[in-house]
Order: sequence, then structure tokens, then C-alpha cells
Amino acid sequence: MSKMTDQKYLVTQQYKNARNLNARENLHARFSTNPRNWFDWVFDHLDLSATADILEIGCGNGDLWAHIRDRIPPGWSLVLGDLSQGMLQEAKKNLSFLGGRAKFQTLDAQLLMFDGETFDAVIANHMLYHVPNISRAILEASRVLKVGGKLFAATNGQGHMQEIHQLAIGFAPLKQQLIENNLLRNDQFSFSLENGEELLRQQFTQVKCFLYPDSLAVTQIDPLVDYLASISPEISELLSPKLSDSFRQYLEEQLEKQGGVIKITKSTGMFVAYK
Repeated sequence: MSKMTDQKYLVTQQYKNARNLNARENLHARFSTNPRNWFDWVFDHLDLSATADILEIGCGNGDLWAHIRDRIPPGWSLVLGDLSQGMLQEAKKNLSFLGGRAKFQTLDAQLLMFDGETFDAVIANHMLYHVPNISRAILEASRVLKVGGKLFAATNGQGHMQEIHQLAIGFAPLKQQLIENNLLRNDQFSFSLENGEELLRQQFTQVKCFLYPDSLAVTQIDPLVDYLASISPEISELLSPKLSDSFRQYLEEQLEKQGGVIKITKSTGMFVAYK
């Protein structure tokens, strides 16, 4: 199995359904310190016409549109795609209110089966770092955009959620296995706030970056355990009921040491690339 095929398989397995994504979104929804919801913030930057044709690659469970349902212009036409059939089923269920305004399609961001200059906007919300060939995905996004169209690509910076990883490797029974098996690898570095503009400028001459100021102030430990378990099947297996109890006790001790609030850095934003 090639490295590219292997990465595609890992992503498909990790996101075969919405369980892992839901665990991650739950942590952010409950403990983020920015009063402006991430999804509303993203919508604030979608400066599109009232009759825009929009493609989202890697739509996941459709949470972006579910959260902004009351703000979606009636003239927008949506094509929502994902590599995972399980995710698409979740999205269809969550977005049934859109009716005929949305089409759902299995797609690979590296080979979009659309004619050139089809869409006014392409949205890639925290997903380009999952793509084996990011440059190819950016090329495809540019190809299907109309002249004057925009790519909205959200991602994270290299310091994002670093305290979660520190908590994990601070627990001795987990540390050796996590490091030896590279289970805390951060694929987000492949398309990040630090290198995203350079990658996008391979196809787009004008690129802007908008930062979303936020952090987490976590006061309960179960959402942290669920988040860590969502990183990979291997970590989920390591956090078996027996080890999970010990890990929860360790996190409770850390929570007490930090005065009842575990603070976690977030580094998040969105690039807007103009064709």
C-alpha cells in the first residue's frame, strides 16, 4: 500500500461515521472561550452573492450548515461532498431542512468530477491537511471555481491544542506507546496557518488569512478522554475501561492542580483565496 493510499485509508477509517468528529466538536462547543461561535464566524466571511453555487469538500456531518441554517440565503445552491459514505449519511440526516437546495455526493478532493468554472465558492473546512496530495486538491478547487470565485480553506496553526498532547504523554502508561507508534502525529502541519498561504499561491495570486481568536477552558475531564480517543483507533483501544479509569484519575489530579480549569491553546483561522 502506497503512502498516499495508506493516508486515504486512515482518513476513511477515522471518519467512517460521525462519532470521532462529534467528540471533537463537543469539546470545542462546551469549553471554547470565544463567545462568537466558529460556524457563525466562518459564515461572516462568506461574502458571496445571493445566488451563489457552492461546493464544500469534506463536508463531514454537515455541522457548518446546520449551525447557520437561519442565515443561509434561499438563492444559494449547495453541493456537499465527502469521501466517507457514513459522513454523507449523517449530513443528509442533519440537513434535511435544505430540501432541494443541497445535493450530496461522494467525492475525492484530489479529483473533482465537475466541469471547470462551475462554482462561485469552494469550502474546505479543516480538511485539506487530510488530503494526501494537497497541491492536487488546491489545483482541482481552482479548476472548478468560476473566474472571480473564492476558496475558503480553514485550518489550524502548529501550536493548536498542544496542551492535550502534553496531558497524554504526561500519563506514563500511555507515553511510551504513543511515542513509539507515532499516535500523536499532527497531520495538520501539512496544511497549516504557517504554510497554507504558500501552498495556495501555487494556484491563486491573492490570498488572505483571517485568524479566529479562541482557547479552551476545560472544567470536566470526560470530554478530554473522548477527544483523545477520537484521534485514532489505536488510542481508543489503549484507553480501554481499565486504563481509562486510571487516566481519568490522572486528569482529575491535573484539573485540581490547575485550579479546576485546564487551559488549552487554540490556533485556528481561515484562508480566502481569490481566483
